[in-house]
Amino acid sequence: MDGSILVTGEFEVMLSQRLGRYFPDIEKQQLFEDAKNIADLLTEVMDRRSNDVDEGKQWTPSPVVHTQDAKKVLQVATELTIQ
Repeated sequence: MDGSILVTGEFEVMLSQRLGRYFPDIEKQQLFEDAKNIADLLTEVMDRRSNDVDEGKQWTPSPVVHTQDAKKVLQVATELTIQ
């Protein structure tokens, strides 16, 4: 699955044709709904950061943490949402 935020503000999601044939349609729909939720969260975070910059607020980027542990990913996402 690949996603991009377009210049228009829309979020484009693509699922590989080869991979897509292994998923039932209902599961594909759920994947795209999950991708939309992720896009909404990303847009919210980017808008907040843009507002901070416009207001002259300084912030230090969070360190990038690469993990495959789902619990850690959820924890980091939750912390970003709370900020």
